[in-house]
Amino acid sequence: SRWITLIDRDAARTESENTILHELLGAQTRRDQIIEDTRENSLILSRAAERNVELIIPFFLWFKQHMHHSAGGAGAIIAPFLLRGIAELAAKDEEYLRALTALVRDADTGIAALSTHSESFFDESLRSLRDLEKIEVPDESEKIVDRSPERLKALLDAVKSAARGAADGLRATESQSVWAKFSTEHVGADGSPVPFDIAKESAGTLCYLSLAGQLLRHFKDGDLVVVDELDASLHPQLARRIVQLVHSSDFNSVGAQLLFSTHDVTLMDPNLVRRDQVFLTQKQAEGASELYSLWDFEQMPRNNAAWAKNYLAGRFGGVPIFGPLLADIPHANE
Repeated sequence: SRWITLIDRDAARTESENTILHELLGAQTRRDQIIEDTRENSLILSRAAERNVELIIPFFLWFKQHMHHSAGGAGAIIAPFLLRGIAELAAKDEEYLRALTALVRDADTGIAALSTHSESFFDESLRSLRDLEKIEVPDESEKIVDRSPERLKALLDAVKSAARGAADGLRATESQSVWAKFSTEHVGADGSPVPFDIAKESAGTLCYLSLAGQLLRHFKDGDLVVVDELDASLHPQLARRIVQLVHSSDFNSVGAQLLFSTHDVTLMDPNLVRRDQVFLTQKQAEGASELYSLWDFEQMPRNNAAWAKNYLAGRFGGVPIFGPLLADIPHANE
């Protein structure tokens, strides 16, 4: 299959060269007005929707409803928040939880089982307050801090009283702030289950769990999932498995799509992806980036060629041009 241009802003385009969306925009004068009204940093699809071009609305709504962004490189930071929504779905859908558990277990994360439980924003705070109630002032405190035990006990009682009041306030609102949270289970050296708090898992495991949950959630509807830096916090072989999973008709039976950026050149493999699926960016002198695919080359890379090796050698462009400080670093054998 080949890429088809739906629309661009080429003012020199002739009537015979019109794209699909050019036709949907309607009369020539209306098309020209919409294109002229679209700012350089805006999408013409959004502008056409604002102008209520009826035939454009389905295109606009598809992207609005079926394109989803994943955390990617920021996954380690925001994964705990993304996992709340995934845990909520897993708590309601046992089949989803089983599929997610299989994906996580089979990725060699060390997780043997996933489960969900109810968690409150105030749970940790309430536990801290309960711990405070257990504190007592020792009789020998006067020798340690030069304060009488009576004064310290009075101060501690005041703190406990304030804490009880805070706890009562937290309990009054706790029922309004409850959500589902994952718990994980590992296997100990003796084969016994070892429960883990999800927060104790590694950044890579959290990123993968978040990504796997989103793929399972959106791929059943044939949606598009966009990931910035797929390989962030993931082992190269695991990132490769994710791409293979997307290409699997068993997992992706409805033709959902994964669009991702990466710095992992091992994914630039003709045994994994097609030439028209690999896009590179080349930064121009003015700072803008040109986007092109391996399909665009007049002499297209052969399917049995070493794409990654040729890319790193600079044959496809899209590699950094270093300044003297980095360019002149001698090799170890020099």
